[in-house]
Amino acid sequence: MSRVIFLDIDGVLNSNFGNNGHQIEISDGTLIDEEKIKLLAYLVRETDSEIILHSGWRFWFDFELKPLCREANKLVELLEKEDLYINGVTPNLTTEEIRETKKFSLVKADEILLWIDLHNDVTEWGAR
Repeated sequence: MSRVIFLDIDGVLNSNFGNNGHQIEISDGTLIDEEKIKLLAYLVRETDSEIILHSGWRFWFDFELKPLCREANKLVELLEKEDLYINGVTPNLTTEEIRETKKFSLVKADEILLWIDLHNDVTEWGAR
């Protein structure tokens, strides 16, 4: 592995900004935009990258990256339509306080950097 895309889901592959209730519905899997999946597929192919899931959605997969709920299963189905696969997930550095306040941005960069430190064969990476 030499190139990696750290992928967030909410607000990247799914969004519904025209819906006032999108904060409630955004993580239910029904708003994943297949056109955005196609754009991701183009990016992955053009850069010869692998996908590392960096999203709260990573907790919906087991240690073998198998979906644990219908939302994760829907994501996998849509990715597979474009011959895309999740190749790993970033570690979890959140604390109880971060989870309660939903300030995940406080540790996102550290989680990505830790993953890179643990995988020294990465030569290039990007985050979406």
